[in-house]
Amino acid sequence: MSPLDATAAGLSEDDVARLDFDGDRGVAPWELRTFENLAERAEDHPIKNDLADGSYPIAQEDYRRTEGEFERIDANRDGVMEVEEYYEFLKDTKTVSLRLDADRNRLVSFEESGLSDDEFAALDRDDSGDLKGWEMRRAMALGVWD
Repeated sequence: MSPLDATAAGLSEDDVARLDFDGDRGVAPWELRTFENLAERAEDHPIKNDLADGSYPIAQEDYRRTEGEFERIDANRDGVMEVEEYYEFLKDTKTVSLRLDADRNRLVSFEESGLSDDEFAALDRDDSGDLKGWEMRRAMALGVWD
């Protein structure tokens, strides 16, 4: 399917930037579906991860996740995580995954990762030989592909 004509659809440059995962400056139907999926994930994130009340904003001291993840997500460094910041983290992770996934199987293999044996092994938590979405999010939180 061809990309959506952003101008005809009334999308601004900011809208396109928010929806464009593959960097082609267009919005394809799969990118709209990906946006919806990631937006839902971002909205649901505090339910599992905010120890205080399960809602946004999440204060750093109430967040339970990987060491350094909060700092990576809190883009404006104000000590609280907003839904938009978490969405941008998910988008960054998806963009990096797409860039690395040469065979388009939705997984990042050792060969595709560009990492050393030890680096890859530390990220491949289930020893499958591929990095899945949750492992990629952890890697991004650790700043592996900054």
